[in-house]
Amino acid sequence: MNLIRVNFKPAYTKAPYLRPLISTLIIYIIFVYLLTLNPFRFSLVYFKQYIQFRRGLLAAIIGGSSIDDIILNLIMLFPLGIAIGSFLRVMEYKIKKSVIAATVLGFLISLSIEICQVFLSRSTSGIDIMTNTVGAYLGALLAYPVRGFDFQQFLNKLYVNGRLFYSRVILIYCVVAALILLIPVFVNNFSNWNKTYHLLIGNEATLNRPWKGVIYKLSIFNRKLKKKEITKLHTTNFHKETPFESSSGLLAEYIFTKPQLKKCGIFKDSIMLSPPLDSSCYLTEQSGIRLSGNSLISSQMPPTEFVCSLKKTNRLSIAIWLQPDNLEQDGPARIVSLSKDPDHRNFTLGQSGSRLNFRVRTPLTGLNGSNVELLTPPILTTDKPQFVVATFHRGESKLFCNGKITSSILYDTSYYLPLLLGLSKYHFGRIAFCFMLLFPLGWLARGLVTTKMWKSVISSLIVIVPFLISSLINTLYLHHCYDFQLFFICCFISILLLIIGFVYEFLSA
Repeated sequence: MNLIRVNFKPAYTKAPYLRPLISTLIIYIIFVYLLTLNPFRFSLVYFKQYIQFRRGLLAAIIGGSSIDDIILNLIMLFPLGIAIGSFLRVMEYKIKKSVIAATVLGFLISLSIEICQVFLSRSTSGIDIMTNTVGAYLGALLAYPVRGFDFQQFLNKLYVNGRLFYSRVILIYCVVAALILLIPVFVNNFSNWNKTYHLLIGNEATLNRPWKGVIYKLSIFNRKLKKKEITKLHTTNFHKETPFESSSGLLAEYIFTKPQLKKCGIFKDSIMLSPPLDSSCYLTEQSGIRLSGNSLISSQMPPTEFVCSLKKTNRLSIAIWLQPDNLEQDGPARIVSLSKDPDHRNFTLGQSGSRLNFRVRTPLTGLNGSNVELLTPPILTTDKPQFVVATFHRGESKLFCNGKITSSILYDTSYYLPLLLGLSKYHFGRIAFCFMLLFPLGWLARGLVTTKMWKSVISSLIVIVPFLISSLINTLYLHHCYDFQLFFICCFISILLLIIGFVYEFLSA
């Protein structure tokens, strides 16, 4: 008996775009969970609070959504519907079954997200489930011909034509990713600074953040002091004015000596300090001004010209000689601040226990400057005066103590990236943002790969290219330090891409 050999080809080969579409869909679903469940701090406490503040279980389940939420939730699972509908159409399923399958899957994904959010510090709503499901439903419908428009044919043409320009697409992706990595550098400016705030020493204007200790000298610059300058200023006696060669950009300087306050700097007359020294705020016998209780030293008028000068350069350096009375002050206790109250400030240098806290207001750090704040290791002591310098330039924050940077603490690009999408400012948020931005680039690059091992490695390393471009601009133009945390995240994504790529090729063989 003769056997007839039949060459069987799976249905998905009819659509060359289908395999990358499904793999991209899996990545997209991962992104959805990363965005909606961040920062993954599940707790029954949030569930109990949710029920309590929603005034009943029914209200908690139904919830509420704004117009923006409804639109975003419709879009969120729309790609899921398209991918599932396209796949089932190629597998020759009828439109009814395809739409039902995509809708059910969209409902289950949305339901799982909302149930998990009940145990997070996030809001949840039954309306979100409905809009997510409708989005998946509409996406599945689009996969079938609608009034002469065949989405499958569109994807096929896009896939074939896209292969001709693949290298250009990857190049453009790299440039766009580099520009996104540069956004924090250009957004972190003083454009949202308020000109009506007073310069304050020792407290907030509301008198509820007191600091206790002695301040010997305070200098404020509209530029970023260099390491050599900081070392030299540390060796200069705090009774003396800032040396001429380092006084460039000096806006105001206050040397607290007996019997009067010595003022230097460009705006020394427009930032007169008041009220007169009293029993809670007085000059010591040797030098320095002692602050205790609810004492406050404030500028008589808002230093408008002072703020305008800082806004022109978008740079700030605060150099101060101080000695705290104790290491139990918190709040943080305000050492020097340009602010209105505890929730509104341009900048603040404060004490939190034996640590220093530095906040600067920018469009990314918020009105309070606390979205990303620099908190040093325990460095303060009560037995002798200490020289502290805080610098800020386009998102790069540094804090020096006695001429040395505090344990190389540096806040730069990677710390601000999650704020662009409203993600958590913690480690997970930074990793999630970089993963969402760079992983698809590496996955696209793998489309150029042959079976050779070295090409697979190179394609995976392409996610480091946007970092190198942005770092080169930061270093040459702004003189920022390298963001090593961002570099390590890029390396981690490269390794992950390499592993997933090998697994994918093995399963597709």
